[in-house]
Amino acid sequence: MCLSPDAITTYAHLRTAGHTRRGIADGVRTGALTPLRRGVYARDGACEQARVAARHGGGLCCTSAARHLGIWVLSPADDVHVWLRGHGHAYEHSECTCVEHWDEGPVCDAFGVPSIPRILRQMLHCLGVEHFFVALESALRQKLIDTAGLEWLRSTSRAAKDAISFARADADSGLESLLRWRLRSHGLRIRSQVDIVSVGPVDLLIGERLIVEADGKENHDGPSTRHQDLIRDAHAAIWG
Repeated sequence: MCLSPDAITTYAHLRTAGHTRRGIADGVRTGALTPLRRGVYARDGACEQARVAARHGGGLCCTSAARHLGIWVLSPADDVHVWLRGHGHAYEHSECTCVEHWDEGPVCDAFGVPSIPRILRQMLHCLGVEHFFVALESALRQKLIDTAGLEWLRSTSRAAKDAISFARADADSGLESLLRWRLRSHGLRIRSQVDIVSVGPVDLLIGERLIVEADGKENHDGPSTRHQDLIRDAHAAIWG
């Protein structure tokens, strides 16, 4: 899959597509094309992380690609993960904090991102199973990964197989996924998105009576949302 058609392009591709040398120069002058390194250009609108990855020699991958595609990611967006594949070449550029990935795999062009299953496998190997699990549940909820992709992931490692077996497709946030993952070894009965009488749907129900909401501050901050939370707390308490 590509970030967008020709978001990052090359001089050779532009010439093959019929652009003249003068037309390319005019594109640079007007800002329609931005030179990233010799022979590589970003079109107007290409995201900054994709530009950084192209300067480094490849395309977005791992957490950078997952975040770009709207998948929940635990790690901050500071470092750009760059897919160089097994035969790529890394280029020096200013303020580089890129994380290089050298695994092989098919791409649509030199700057295309990996498939969703490969992105998830990169996250597993690069950052560990918690990051993998949270992103996996996000991909499942958004229907971004199919049965074939899950089977391929299962075959790559025991850690991936165990996480896939535990994963659900109805997690409402990355925090909810993380909480369930960290509680899994305690032998608790944990259900997700349970509809409670007089309260409504809740993120997690542990046992029969402990309600846990894991949406984060942005979903529970401010007078109106806090007031609504207090009403739900009171109703939950009345019903035991």
